[in-house]
Amino acid sequence: MRAIILATFCLVTLACEVYVDYDSGNDVDGCGSQDNPCRQIGNNSSVCVASIHGIRLTLIPIQIWVWRRSSTVREVGVEGSDTSITDSSFYATTLNIISTSEDLPGHTIIHDNEIYSSQITLTVSSSSGIQSCGISRNYLNISSLGFSLEQETPGRQKLSVRNNTGHWYSFIKQPHDIDMSIVQNHMSTFDATVAGCVDGETYSSYKAKANHFGTLRFADCTAQCEFLVEDNDLRNTVLSFETLSTDRRSSLGGMAVVRQNRMVQGGDTSAISIGNGRTKRIEVSNNTITGYSAASGAGINMFNIMASEIVVSHNRIEGCSASTGAALSIVSAESNVTIEYNNMTQNVATLSCGAVGVWGYNKRVILRNCTMDRNRAPQTSAFYVTSADSIEVTNNTIRVDAVNSINDGHTIAMSGQPISLYNEVYCPSQMRLGLTTESSISSWACSPCQDGSYLLEAGVLRQGQTNHTRCLPCGDHLTCSSGRLPMAEGGYWCGKSLSEDNSLLCFDCPSDYCNRSRHEWNKSCANGRAGVLCGQYRCRPSMTALVILSPLLYVVLLTFLPIGDGSVWKSASFFIQTFPLLRLITSCLLVYSGVTSICLKILFCVQKVQIETEEKSGWVMYNAGSIECSGTWRKVLVAVAAVTLLPSPFFILYFRRKLKGRKTQTSRDMLMVLDGCYRNGCKYWETIYMLRKLVIAIIYVLGSYYDWTLSVMRTIIITSLTSHLMLRPFKTEAGQALETVCLLSLTLLSTLDTTEQKSWTIYVEVFLVVIPVLFSLLLAGRKLAVKFMRWLRKRQRNKTERARLLQTEDE
Repeated sequence: MRAIILATFCLVTLACEVYVDYDSGNDVDGCGSQDNPCRQIGNNSSVCVASIHGIRLTLIPIQIWVWRRSSTVREVGVEGSDTSITDSSFYATTLNIISTSEDLPGHTIIHDNEIYSSQITLTVSSSSGIQSCGISRNYLNISSLGFSLEQETPGRQKLSVRNNTGHWYSFIKQPHDIDMSIVQNHMSTFDATVAGCVDGETYSSYKAKANHFGTLRFADCTAQCEFLVEDNDLRNTVLSFETLSTDRRSSLGGMAVVRQNRMVQGGDTSAISIGNGRTKRIEVSNNTITGYSAASGAGINMFNIMASEIVVSHNRIEGCSASTGAALSIVSAESNVTIEYNNMTQNVATLSCGAVGVWGYNKRVILRNCTMDRNRAPQTSAFYVTSADSIEVTNNTIRVDAVNSINDGHTIAMSGQPISLYNEVYCPSQMRLGLTTESSISSWACSPCQDGSYLLEAGVLRQGQTNHTRCLPCGDHLTCSSGRLPMAEGGYWCGKSLSEDNSLLCFDCPSDYCNRSRHEWNKSCANGRAGVLCGQYRCRPSMTALVILSPLLYVVLLTFLPIGDGSVWKSASFFIQTFPLLRLITSCLLVYSGVTSICLKILFCVQKVQIETEEKSGWVMYNAGSIECSGTWRKVLVAVAAVTLLPSPFFILYFRRKLKGRKTQTSRDMLMVLDGCYRNGCKYWETIYMLRKLVIAIIYVLGSYYDWTLSVMRTIIITSLTSHLMLRPFKTEAGQALETVCLLSLTLLSTLDTTEQKSWTIYVEVFLVVIPVLFSLLLAGRKLAVKFMRWLRKRQRNKTERARLLQTEDE
């Protein structure tokens, strides 16, 4: 019915009664048509402009249609009950509209106009006191005073602002009852201020829906005021209850509802600001807020709220920054505050309250079912609630950002009453969770461990239970500093134990598997290795091919090696196989492919029941920590090693005795390989030689876990050097000299490893390694040169002999 009445009103009032033209019109009887316009008009007429020249009047008619107002006229006005201003243009003009209806409601329609730098003043002086004003589809660029509504008589005023663009500033003076509807406008600013309120039962209502505003600002001083801001795209919203300071009535009330709005443009003010409310219901729900900054409450800021019901729910607030209460700040007293089902993420406060701050003494504060994720603040990065008759904090999820907790005194939450344990709190890694409950205040904190202690996990509160609330003392071979991961000594691998506190245990690492310098406990492995004791390694295809071909090349070398005493080969090969076992120089492939080392490494297992591993068994291979020692394969290898590896040195003695009883050339050649390099009385030295290699391999492989390994190996090498110099087992001086050089170099290398490592140490080590090799090559080259000279002399003799035989035949 209301729509029908308005449509009928528009059809009737928009009909033109008189056409006027100031420049070419003539006020004669019968004027007023489009062809014969009048020059002047009277009041209470429906007027249309006959030409582009326009009219110049200080008092405008009730209806203005297709009017292009001259900029030289600064003020025009109309007085009556019904006014329509349509499809017109104003610049720097004040439109005075006076509603003088006696009995019926007055109506004012302003639509499809262009209004620049102008003011619209609507004065209601009708006896009915009821005025309906519709402002729609206009482009408004009005001045700071903008739209002004002054109500001289009591009554209900309805103002509809719909589908307008531009800017809006309105001022409502001495209101009685106001109902303003703002729908589907697209403006950079919409500002409505009510002032001059008088004591009395006045009412106002503001509804803003489906608008696109940069700034939406409402300020009202009526006794009963309602704000509804819903489904808008906004930069920021300011709602202010300007309650009179002298008004102490208990009947004061009202409501502010801000819901389902999108505020993602960011800005240097609070996204939602609500202030000066008393005995109100304030609801802020289902809003999306991103990227705002302000002094307090960059996301939602409520201040000077008294005896009200405050509900903040289902909002998403991200990336806001403030000094206090970055996401939500509430300053209230004697109120009931409910904060629930909000998601507050990565908000930053420079002083306190990264997510929520509630100040003032209230009746009840409820904080529940909220997610506070990675908010930051030097203190109370999650929330702070000062005091209330009742404080309930339950079922919240708090994830503390690692940038917080840099100081031992950092807190994530504080409350004037004990905080329930039925919340979830997740501290950053290596931060312990501390809960403090005193008579006056309760607090939670995430703090790093002090020097000399550590914590690998993160402090947690979940389902009423706390975990990782204390730090562990720093263990052997570890260095612990506050706020940092434990550092392991070079050459050690560390893992978590299976004890209740998951403490770290460190083990001596297999040679060259781990970093030689100090490192983080979980970054021990070097050269692409991984796993327990750095035992996992993925070989490159080229390395796999080299492993396959190397034994073949080794067999070929032995096959074509000329039969001889072998003194040079024995000493050089022993040196090459031994110096990598001292853990000084990166090993060549020969030592790893050696039968003794390989077998012993496979057999050597260590118990890791106290270390977290992916293996089911408590025993793993020391040199391949990802492989379990349980299974048939190891039993077979143990049997093979027991039959072939351990008896080998003694089998040489038995084999040598058997060969001595034979007279064949092959037997003599085999004896030459076994003991041809040793002098008479020391033919057994090959067995001692083999035993020495076996003992060194056993100590290296089975003793790699212990610190005394190098000391024992050093003792064996020094003993070998001493016995060699005393007994002189080699038959030739070259063999004796080469063995002396090799053993002396190994002795110096083992001694050098006990000293403090300097930058120049590596050069000395390389020199000590290269000398025996060069000496071996020198002796081998000398021997080849001797054999080559013998071959040349033999060839020369053969040629001479053939020449002599030929000469004899000729004679």
